[in-house]
Amino acid sequence: MTKPEDGENIGRLMVDAHARLVKNDKRFMQVTPVDQLSGWFLKSFATDNFYPVHMCDDPSAPIQLRGLYLDLDPEVQLKMRTALVDAVCSWRPEEHGNRALSEMAFTTSDIRAAEAVMHFIRVVDDRQIIGDPEDEATSHTWRSVIGVVGGFAPSDEIKEATRRWFYDPTFPPRSMAQVLTALTICAPEEYPAHVTRFLEVEREHPSFYHLKVVLGNVIKHAGVPTVAEHLHELTPDPLITFARALIKDVYKMAEVTENPLGIRDRINGNFYAFKATTPEQTVLLQSTIRQILTESIGGN
Repeated sequence: MTKPEDGENIGRLMVDAHARLVKNDKRFMQVTPVDQLSGWFLKSFATDNFYPVHMCDDPSAPIQLRGLYLDLDPEVQLKMRTALVDAVCSWRPEEHGNRALSEMAFTTSDIRAAEAVMHFIRVVDDRQIIGDPEDEATSHTWRSVIGVVGGFAPSDEIKEATRRWFYDPTFPPRSMAQVLTALTICAPEEYPAHVTRFLEVEREHPSFYHLKVVLGNVIKHAGVPTVAEHLHELTPDPLITFARALIKDVYKMAEVTENPLGIRDRINGNFYAFKATTPEQTVLLQSTIRQILTESIGGN
């Protein structure tokens, strides 16, 4: 028969064992030279074997490494970031594979190893990711890499890279929404040209995107004042699409909130402007969108 104290003893043993594992993991990061730590990152992510660092089945390895990173002294954190940057720089597609690249991208984001971003940009520029970008597994790697680049925006380097990718007709279309978001963060005042380009891609691949979400991210990252200021730069066709994607959501919101701002009436009264067949109709539509954005979605 098990006694209560037996359970307590087992619990203490488990806590002590975990503490020893954490201590050993920290010691590994402290004493391992940067070049060896870099090689360990590459080998571990490629093989999913992180020995001698202890890894549980869940959560993911990048999340567990972030936990270890946060428990280290600043100088050891710097060494860990440096080793990861070196590992990204040393990644070779045929030798280490896409999975290692994706996992290093997530870890780069988690421990904010900003110096690795230029290496990820090079990987995309040189099309080093193995496989067809339309394949789901390969597409996951593309999204991981572009996501980590966008996660460090804004910067001049990221703006140049994302603009280059965005206007490259050979760039994988599944990743274009992520590139648009990063580009909007870097150059919010340029959003009309970028939205126009994105809608051209979306017309060819409508199943790839949730248009309202993508355009909502444009507003979020450009900011309503900037969207309103540059709204006149949208030509009628993209302006209409922009309006329909956003106003439908605002219309639903107006229904739920019992139309306190008169949004529903204004939309109903100006719906014909969605045709925007004359300059006057286009100006009216721009004005309506500007008012709705400012009053209903927020002013920042």
